[in-house]
Amino acid sequence: MLAEFRRVTAPGGTLVVGFVYGDDVSAFDHKVVTAYRWPVDEFSARLARAGFTEVDRQHRPGDGTQRPQAAIAAVLGEP
Repeated sequence: MLAEFRRVTAPGGTLVVGFVYGDDVSAFDHKVVTAYRWPVDEFSARLARAGFTEVDRQHRPGDGTQRPQAAIAAVLGEP
């Protein structure tokens, strides 16, 4: 998936990815398809290996009714 994002993003273009975060990569049931929790640092490292440079990150902790969410903004190449 990240390789395809790299292919379709112009150099210097920004990618923003939102995801459920957790302590390790783990699957959980979702209404539409199996979804996964990701450690934020691990997801950032995978973006870096795909050629993206993180420029911002946001967290929203879970509150018992919602899962913890994170978002990473990254540019293709160096910012």
